[in-house]
Amino acid sequence: MSLTHLLDVVLGAATAFLQPLSPVPAAPAPTGTSVLGDAELLAESTTLAETETEAAAAAGGETIEIVGDAPAASASSVRLTAEQLRYRSRTQPSDILRQVPGLQVSQHAGGGKADQYFIRGFDADHGTDVAIFADGIPVNLTSHGHGQGYADSHWMIPETVASVAVHKGPYAARFGDFYTAGALELATIDEVDGPTVWIAAGGSVTGKQRFDSVDRRVVGMASPQLRDGDRSLIALQIGETDGAFLNPQDFRQGNALVKWAGQVGAGELALATTWYRGAWNQSGQLPEREIAAGRLDRFGAIDPTEGGVASRASVQLGYTVKNADAGSTWRVMGYGVSNDLQLFSNFTLYARDPISGDQIEQTDDRLMAGLDAAHERLLSIGGAPAMVTAGVQARADAVETSLRHAAQRERLASCFGAQAGACNHTQNAIRTVSAYVEAKVVPAAWLTVQPGVRIDRYSWMVDDLAGAPVDVTTGEPLDGATMTTAGSASAAIANPKLSVQLRADAPRTFKSCLWSRCPQRSRA
Repeated sequence: MSLTHLLDVVLGAATAFLQPLSPVPAAPAPTGTSVLGDAELLAESTTLAETETEAAAAAGGETIEIVGDAPAASASSVRLTAEQLRYRSRTQPSDILRQVPGLQVSQHAGGGKADQYFIRGFDADHGTDVAIFADGIPVNLTSHGHGQGYADSHWMIPETVASVAVHKGPYAARFGDFYTAGALELATIDEVDGPTVWIAAGGSVTGKQRFDSVDRRVVGMASPQLRDGDRSLIALQIGETDGAFLNPQDFRQGNALVKWAGQVGAGELALATTWYRGAWNQSGQLPEREIAAGRLDRFGAIDPTEGGVASRASVQLGYTVKNADAGSTWRVMGYGVSNDLQLFSNFTLYARDPISGDQIEQTDDRLMAGLDAAHERLLSIGGAPAMVTAGVQARADAVETSLRHAAQRERLASCFGAQAGACNHTQNAIRTVSAYVEAKVVPAAWLTVQPGVRIDRYSWMVDDLAGAPVDVTTGEPLDGATMTTAGSASAAIANPKLSVQLRADAPRTFKSCLWSRCPQRSRA
C-alpha cells in the first residue's frame, strides 16, 4: 500500500467519524408491490429453500441440514429429549444440565463433589433450592453432612440419560422438599440397539501441565435379550480426569447401571440398580493477593490434600398398569439407596490453626428408602378435558454425620484445640409422608389451568454421638457445655398451588400466571 493510498484511507475514516449521525430514511416501496407479513415471508423462504435444495441435489451437490430447537413450551417448562442431547458433548451429567436455558451449573471443588446450581435468580448451592430426581428417585439428601439438599449426580453415566425435564418454580404439587426454585427430572434409557463402546482419551499440550495431565474414559453398553418384548440395559463406565491443576485432580470413578422391564400380569414390572465410587483431589481456595504477587500460580494449591471419596448404590422396583379404555394409569415405585461421602475441605487455610491448618473432614453415611404411588385419570370437568393425578409419597433417611478437625486427611484429636474429639457427631432419623392432588385442565385451546394441593409431614430425631464437649487439656466438660445437638421435632404443612397459562396467537407463545406456597425444610 502506497503512502498516498494510506493517507486517503485515514482521512476518509476521520471524515466519516466526524459527520453527525442522522437516521437514514427508509427507501420507498416500489410502485405496485405490497409489504409481506411474517407468515408470507416464512412461506416464501421455505419454498425458495426447498427449490434450491432440489436443484442442488439434482446437480449432485451437497445438502447440509441444520436442526434448531423451538422455544420452550412455556416459561416454566423445558424438556430436552434424547434426540436433542445426542449431538451435544458430555462427559459428566452436569454437561447435560448446562444445556437447560436459565440453569447454570458450576463445580468449585474437584470433580467428585456435587455441583452448584443457579436457577431463576436462586443460588441453590448444592441442591438446597432445586429438587432433582433420577428415574423418579430423589437425589437431594436431607440433613447432609456437607450441606442441606446435597445433590450429587456423578453416579449417572451421561450416555444413559434419555431426557431432562425442567420445571421452574414451585407450582407442581407432585414435588415437595427442596422444590423452591424448580425441579429437574432426569430419565435414563431402557435399551440400546446393539453393543456399544465409547473410548475417549486426551491430554493438555499447552500450559505448565502439558503432556502431564490425563483425561480418559471408557463407556460400554449392551441390551441382552431375555424375553420377547422385554427391555434391558447394562451400562458401565470407568474414567480418570486430572484437570488443569498443578496438583492433579486425579478424579477416578467407576459407574454401573443395570435395568430390566417387561410385562408381568396386567402391567409392566421394572427393575433397576446402580453403583458408583469416586475419589478425587481438589486445589481449594487461593488468596488473590498471593497470585497477584506472583508467589502462587492460579492453578496451584496451598493445601493439596483437599478432596474426598464418595460412593453410592441403589435398587429400584416399579410396577405400572395402564387402562387405555378408561384413560387411567396406576403406578407404584419403591427404592433403596446407600450413600457415603468423606469430604476434606480447607476454606480458611491457616486462620484458626496456624500450625496444623484449618482443614476439616465432613462425613455422611446414609441409608435411604422410599415409596411413590400415584393414580392418573382423564376426566371431564365442566365439559373441559382434565388429567387428574393423586398420589402418596414416603421417605425415610437414617444418617450418621460428623465434622472433625483434620490435617492432610488425618483426623486430629481435638476440634481446633477447644474440645477433645469430634466437633460434632450425630445419628439422624428423618421421616417424610406426603399426599397430593393436581390436575391439568384445558377449558379452551388458548387456556390451561393447573390447580393442586400438597400436604407434607416431617419428623426428625437426633442422637448426639460425641457427647458433651470436653476440655482438651483437663478432660473435664467445658464450662456450660451441654448436649445441644440431640432431640426430636415434627411439623406438617399444606401447600395450595395454581398455574394458569394463556396461549397467544403464535403457536408456542405463552403468558403465565403462577402462585404457590412452598416450604423449605430445616435440617436435622
